[in-house]
Amino acid sequence: MDAFAHGGGEPLIHVPADHLEPGQSFTLIAADLGPSTQVTLELAAGVQKVSLGKVTTGPDGHFESTLTLPASFPVGYAQLTATSDDGSFASAWVRVGTGPELATPPTADQGAQWLDASLVLIPAGAVVLFIIWRFRGRPGR
Repeated sequence: MDAFAHGGGEPLIHVPADHLEPGQSFTLIAADLGPSTQVTLELAAGVQKVSLGKVTTGPDGHFESTLTLPASFPVGYAQLTATSDDGSFASAWVRVGTGPELATPPTADQGAQWLDASLVLIPAGAVVLFIIWRFRGRPGR
């Protein structure tokens, strides 16, 4: 019996290592990034962004590749991204180097530098509607 792992699932990438060291090689495993397509790999930390090259997926959209982290890449958490020619996208946080200051990985939205407008507009709209209802909704006032 054949099994097809992640068949048709969300694109994903995984680095099966606790951390990466600048200048060293590491393994990247990917799934569901589109069949037989080129995938561009990048690593970003703050304003520094480096290309790690391109890989072609197999007919199932999966690949495993050995990549090398540039020796000058800064220590800390970095976001690894894989973007395929068919528009599929996956990302994962990786830790570069070790140290107690690196114990907590960033959250999914920690990199966002903007505030979701719905967090302000929905409550503000509810308050406005309540005020209108309170003072205009009562006849005979």
